[in-house]
Amino acid sequence: MMTYKLNWLNLNFENREDEKKFRQAYFKKSLVIFRISFVTVSILYLSFGYLDSIAAPEYLNEFLFIRFVLVLPILTTVFIMSFFNLFEKIWQGLLVLCFIVGGTGIIYMLVKIPDNLFYYGGLFLILLAGFFFIRLRFFAATISSILIMVIYIAFLNIFGPEHATESNYLLLSIPFYVTTIIIGVAASYNIERLERQEFSQQENLQKKQLEIESINANLEQTIEARTRELNEAKEKAEESNKLKSEFLAQMSHEIRSPINTILNFTSLLESDFIKKNNDEVQESFKVIRSAGSRITRSIDLILNMSEIQTGTYDYRPKNIDLINDVLKKLKNEFIKLAESKGIKMSFSFSTDYAYTFADEYSITQIFTNLIDNAIKYTKEGSINVNLFSDDSKIIVEVKDTGVGISKEYLPGLFEPFSQETQGYTRNFDGNGLGLALVKKYCDINNASIKVESEKGVGSTFRIILK
Repeated sequence: MMTYKLNWLNLNFENREDEKKFRQAYFKKSLVIFRISFVTVSILYLSFGYLDSIAAPEYLNEFLFIRFVLVLPILTTVFIMSFFNLFEKIWQGLLVLCFIVGGTGIIYMLVKIPDNLFYYGGLFLILLAGFFFIRLRFFAATISSILIMVIYIAFLNIFGPEHATESNYLLLSIPFYVTTIIIGVAASYNIERLERQEFSQQENLQKKQLEIESINANLEQTIEARTRELNEAKEKAEESNKLKSEFLAQMSHEIRSPINTILNFTSLLESDFIKKNNDEVQESFKVIRSAGSRITRSIDLILNMSEIQTGTYDYRPKNIDLINDVLKKLKNEFIKLAESKGIKMSFSFSTDYAYTFADEYSITQIFTNLIDNAIKYTKEGSINVNLFSDDSKIIVEVKDTGVGISKEYLPGLFEPFSQETQGYTRNFDGNGLGLALVKKYCDINNASIKVESEKGVGSTFRIILK
């Protein structure tokens, strides 16, 4: 924080620019207060003219001349000048002039009639006005007060009464005025010191605010720049993903069409060769069908994944019965495949109907992939598909006694193209898209999936639907 150093004698800031700023701020802050106080003090000063007619009828014309011919024009001129720009540069000097002129007039009246309390009060009013009301700064108020005291003593010697009692009144009042001046000077000193401290704090606060605003502006610019960079990177990544998915979809289509043609003509040839009962040929056709199905399934998975990634999947939710519309159909499809591998497969349902609001195709694909994986990764044992309800939720478990999944691989289980064993030496075929699609289909149907697995023991996939 910046330090504003003060001269302890006159309270001026050591830095000229700081002093200039303070005086400008002090003037703006003081102007309205000065005008109100100046008018009030002037009215009180002039209203004492009525008291002159009571207290000093023999000097009435002389005293009224001082108040209204000498003092009033000066006060009026200073007040009018306060509405002009020039006033800011000379206002303290003009206030000192008013202070001295008004105080001299009261001193003259006091010396002429020393036993009149009104004039003691008038001089006291002049001192208070200089210290507190008309916004004289400390140095100016101090010099003016000392001059008033010097004038008082000088007038006492020049115009003072010859009568001893009256002279004693005036002499005895000097300590009172000196004490008043000392207290007033001390108060004026502290008032201006506090004003300057407040100014320093406000200046420091303003500078800190400007620094904070500058930091915030730079930070906002940095954030905007980083946001633009991130958005550009995001757009590029999205565009890259889109292009990749579109490429995969196009390539899958180009591969799928000729494969379907090959498989169709293979079926026609097979029907002719079966009549000849050639076991070797029939086994060859079986291998062709298996390889063709594998290629077709891979293409289907790639097409489905590309639809999800490009946002082109046609999601059509409706009320479907998981048991009759999905699981019983899959039961007829997969039980024969499981039996061909010597695996016992069972389906159990805790109810006759299980309705859910979801997309039938993607829900079917979820259980198709889970059951197909269970059969693929189970060499012996059993596979159980169980449906039951829990707290208004439908839960379907696909449980197998297959090879299981290691704990290390579980966090990346649903990543696309991810498999626990990689390379040409792996024991199981597949492209790593099945479980990735299962997870994405669960997400679009507002379903959740949980996995429990132990290597060499088996796996349980649990689908939870509302």
